[in-house]
Amino acid sequence: MNITFRRRVAALSDHAIDASTFALAVVVGVYIAQFEKAAFLSSVRATELGLVDVLAITAGLFASTRFGSMPIGLRRLETSLAHLWIAARQAAVATATITLPSIVFGSPLLSSQGFVLGFASTLIVLRFVGRIAHQDVMVWLRRRGRNLRISLIVGSGPRAARLVRDIEQHPEYGYLVCGFVDDRVHHPVKQLEHLGKIDELPRILHETRIDEVFVTLPVRSHYDQILRAIKLCEEQGIAVHLPGNFFQLEIAR
Repeated sequence: MNITFRRRVAALSDHAIDASTFALAVVVGVYIAQFEKAAFLSSVRATELGLVDVLAITAGLFASTRFGSMPIGLRRLETSLAHLWIAARQAAVATATITLPSIVFGSPLLSSQGFVLGFASTLIVLRFVGRIAHQDVMVWLRRRGRNLRISLIVGSGPRAARLVRDIEQHPEYGYLVCGFVDDRVHHPVKQLEHLGKIDELPRILHETRIDEVFVTLPVRSHYDQILRAIKLCEEQGIAVHLPGNFFQLEIAR
């Protein structure tokens, strides 16, 4: 299973979460708006939604996917607070997208206080729970050797050794280091396979399945080699990372 297919599967799961949580939030919002009129869920029919309502809801669905892609950088994880902040932003954008046209064109259902409060609060809760659950499933799979990304380290020495140690200590990040390339084999990463010299990187990338590359070379003394490595990876669609503070900074994709 190559990385492109895995990214498509991950994107599909994101879209499924987005669509299902949005639909449930709309139902809850409409129900509360109808309940204010002493009606029940069974009385909510498609004929009660006008063309403006349908268009506003459709636009709201697309707006609600903003800020929503799951993290795919170095950490591939987010904190609960970050997930909550993303869910709140999504709900705010989606609510504004739905209610503003409804107010302008005089649609009382989607511009009612009951719909706005019910829809926004439900979407926040469902998106937050959905993203947390999705991430937990990914962590569970990665800890069992699934959903891994094959990684290559350019460079060796203390930086590379620290990166390898961080990856080994955090299997939930989902990286599997296949080896490293460097002109000299330094002691700290001797447990990894030395795949060749830096000048051999084009051949290695062509012959070996690599999903992502970590460049740990010192910037001042290897600036040209770093730029060449990034360019080679970008030409082949391989994500490149230059970990300044490990698992916190992503510079190129």
